[in-house]
Amino acid sequence: AHAPQMRALMVVAAYSGMRPGELMALEWGDIDFEGNRIYVQRRLYQGVVDRPKNGKAKTIALTPPAKEALHGLPSFDQPPVEGAELVFRSKQGKRLSQPTLTAYWAQVRARASLEHDFYLATKHLGVHLLYKLGLSKRAIAAQMGWSEKNVGDLLRIYGHADLVALAEVDALYADAQAMHEERDPAS
Repeated sequence: AHAPQMRALMVVAAYSGMRPGELMALEWGDIDFEGNRIYVQRRLYQGVVDRPKNGKAKTIALTPPAKEALHGLPSFDQPPVEGAELVFRSKQGKRLSQPTLTAYWAQVRARASLEHDFYLATKHLGVHLLYKLGLSKRAIAAQMGWSEKNVGDLLRIYGHADLVALAEVDALYADAQAMHEERDPAS
């Protein structure tokens, strides 16, 4: 029953833009549930816990979908035990490693017929989801740790802007239809 943790890992990765090594080193104390923030202070790199990629800690938003996914983890409300400070763990309860994540992700990729590795798949999904929520390129760039240009490039390729635009048209039509029905209840 490791599927809920993998789902939560994918949701948090997509909505936070965190790299796999940052997720593997994420501890419960790094998450401010009341302030809706995640403090990225470390990463797992080549089997060693180290500072984040650029050497600097960063603060990112804890979005509602990521927060909900974390609340659903079995380890969320467990009493402290060795290794319990880690948010995401292997089936054996130990720190996830890149080979372990790769093995878990291979199963997801095969079942879902995905082409990308974990990082690219979750990053692309995350940019699309944040764009679909209506965030600006600037806000997405801040969350994902990318430049606005990179976000724009990715949205042009993977963002499905046409789907977002169609949703805007649908919303406008629904609003117009609701106003029409208010004025003319008989229709």
